[in-house]
Amino acid sequence: MFPNIIAIIQHRHSTKLFSLILGYSLWFCMAQYQTITKTIQAPLYFYDTNHQQCSSINAVELVLQGSRSDIYHFNPAHGAIHLDGSNLHPGENELTLSKENLFLPDSLKLVDLVPSHITIHVNSIEKT
Repeated sequence: MFPNIIAIIQHRHSTKLFSLILGYSLWFCMAQYQTITKTIQAPLYFYDTNHQQCSSINAVELVLQGSRSDIYHFNPAHGAIHLDGSNLHPGENELTLSKENLFLPDSLKLVDLVPSHITIHVNSIEKT
């Protein structure tokens, strides 16, 4: 039995194929834990607006850092920025965005937020 295995291993095509599969498998296993940086678009959502209409830019760019596996499995829809409308007054409001406005898993790090300062226009909606 062993002479047949040795003959197969010594055959050039099987050695190349085995080397290719082994190399790809090692790369795949190691690449999952490699730290990468990715930029995604995150929409802005307002909650608790108390019958006010809030308007601002539609999205901001999030620069996230984490393992390839964590970033691959992160759903960009969960990266939305949630802003409390109860603290806003009619007119223009200047806000500084931060990590507290995001629901990011602990495995991901927020590197940058562009823009980090936004202007929100608030109009009161009349009740009828």
